[in-house]
Amino acid sequence: MLPTTKEEGEEWRTLQLQEWRTLQLHHLFVWSDQRSAWIRKYQL
Repeated sequence: MLPTTKEEGEEWRTLQLQEWRTLQLHHLFVWSDQRSAWIRKYQL
């Protein structure tokens, strides 16, 4: 689904950015969870 009008283009870009930010946050949380699990496992 590609934007057709300028307004739709702006809306579409905002959605893409929000999705990207959500993904980044998700990866960050997963990574820190794994890291703390690893630290607990090895008692560092």
